Amino acid sequence: MKKTIAFLVTLSCCVYACKKDPGSTSNNEKPDFAKTILLSTIETDTPDKAICLSAFDAQKATIQWKKRGLGNVSVISPAYSNGIIYYSADYANFQTNVFYYDLYASDAATGSDVWSITKSPKPVGFATPIGDTLYCTGGGYITARDPRTGHEFWTTPNGTAIALYDDDFFYFFTYPSYTETNLNAMDRVTKSIVWSLPVGINVYRGPSVIVEKQDYLYFTNGTGSLFCVNRLTGKPLWTVTGMDLASPVYGDDRIFCAAYGATGLYAFDAQSGTKKWQNEWYILDNPYFFDGTLSVAGADPEYFIGSLRAADGSIIWKQKTGLIYTGPVVTGNELYTLEAFNNPGGGHNIVVFDAESGLLKRKISFEADPQYQLGQLYIITSSDNYLFNNGY
Repeated sequence: MKKTIAFLVTLSCCVYACKKDPGSTSNNEKPDFAKTILLSTIETDTPDKAICLSAFDAQKATIQWKKRGLGNVSVISPAYSNGIIYYSADYANFQTNVFYYDLYASDAATGSDVWSITKSPKPVGFATPIGDTLYCTGGGYITARDPRTGHEFWTTPNGTAIALYDDDFFYFFTYPSYTETNLNAMDRVTKSIVWSLPVGINVYRGPSVIVEKQDYLYFTNGTGSLFCVNRLTGKPLWTVTGMDLASPVYGDDRIFCAAYGATGLYAFDAQSGTKKWQNEWYILDNPYFFDGTLSVAGADPEYFIGSLRAADGSIIWKQKTGLIYTGPVVTGNELYTLEAFNNPGGGHNIVVFDAESGLLKRKISFEADPQYQLGQLYIITSSDNYLFNNGY
């Protein structure tokens, strides 16, 4: 993903943050080697099945630290900047109607809290570090905080998670009703809404990651339609409908999308939306684009990890794996994914392949119940302020 950070799924419609400066991920640049792996899992040995966030040394395959008891809904939006991981955790008890929200800033090396806001009655939401400001979005508000202390600078009642930002605007989605979705552009200086675009219903899921390239925004809506929109005016250039597409990935003037709930990986011309090629595999999560290749995880019908030529979708290499729930994360010359087994309480693996040859390099074992969400992989590289992820 071009300079993006993706978020874990929440109970409601999920939104993902895509960022245009350090502190984020890249999908067209080959980063340095992986330094730290963050993994969220559900602790099945706790009464409320709390969330646990673990950090592993990516090269030594050893655990660095583990932070337990992080709510029972999800660990939301890990973001990384200058040695600090920012994330929030939600707790919900629908029987007693008790809900509260926590926001953490933790040292990436030790997991110890730099600061935290706990048991807030209103959602603290998604954390987005931009320069010397941490933007937190939840409950219909955007709140600016000091990233070093958590002190609140200002708050404005606009929108949900910041889905993308650039030098001019914040971009975010709002929901006028239970089925409607709008994409909005807010001026970063005046905090005024510059344009707002209705992008259809959100019956199935929330909108996707937004990718920005050459003054155009690419994203899919709640029913999987793919949009190309002028970022300055909000005017659509083209739309692809009827395929139920997942988040877009940009590369070599093409947009690549996996299809939800069906087979297929699609390549579209970024200027016209014309379909260039497709294959019939079931693809898990986003493909990862670098230097003319797409790294993918899927089933055909057995689970596999593979590398494709982005120009035509032909296979470079393909390796059979165990049951995998997520797509690949590629850093340096290594490809990471999660391998699970259908034995409750049994071991699972973070599996590392050589990204160019497909050869298995190592496995990092952890425990989690496969009937629950295994979480997402987030990888901090040896280049400061980069966080890579494998979620939609």
